[in-house]
Amino acid sequence: MLLLYLNAIFKIWMLVDAGRRGIDKYWYFIILLPFGDLFYFFTVKIHDYDLKEVKRAFLLERAPPVDQLRRLAEETPSLVNKIALAQGLQRAKNYEEAKAVFAEILKQDDTDKDALYGEGLCLVQLEELDAATKRLKELIELDPAFMDYEPWFDCAFAYWQAGDKEKAVEILKQLVDTSPRLKHKAILGKYLVRAGDKDAARTMLEGAVDDYEHSTGYVKRTSGKWLLEVRTTLREL
Repeated sequence: MLLLYLNAIFKIWMLVDAGRRGIDKYWYFIILLPFGDLFYFFTVKIHDYDLKEVKRAFLLERAPPVDQLRRLAEETPSLVNKIALAQGLQRAKNYEEAKAVFAEILKQDDTDKDALYGEGLCLVQLEELDAATKRLKELIELDPAFMDYEPWFDCAFAYWQAGDKEKAVEILKQLVDTSPRLKHKAILGKYLVRAGDKDAARTMLEGAVDDYEHSTGYVKRTSGKWLLEVRTTLREL
């Protein structure tokens, strides 16, 4: 009896999610089928969860300790071992030493993307914001899609923390021009609101909702979380 009750709750949850997502109507019939709710969850809903973060957390738990990484880098000072040491120091929040190791790597290869990103993030944590935005912009110019566009968000955050709201918004506008994903528009919308430009935020986000409603099934399946973010921001305006 309890299982039937839980299954009914789960089906209702998936039906409500499908309604909020504005997904194709045939999904409602699939959800109502036996095990259709589970199929919907693992096909559509699961994309709302950041599996990269789960994977990263799992890898962090298995990462070698800093002392071991330091010994490996000293015994065999290869680029791979130095990167591993720098990233280990960064995970341990030893940002000053990590920054120094990343800088040493960049002296060997000033286009190493992991080192550029690592040093940029360390500089943000150390509140050396001008240097941070310089490094992150170098990386963005070198590889705009690196780490699924994450450096753009870090660069915007660094500009914002430095008090330069215009440049923070500008870098995110450039990102939307480069990759007009719903996620990118949702984050730009939040920055526009925080910067006090609510009219621009409303216009851009309403356009994003319209684009979503006319998008392919794959986009709707994978962008539902960001549609909810966009609609939440619009309700707050």
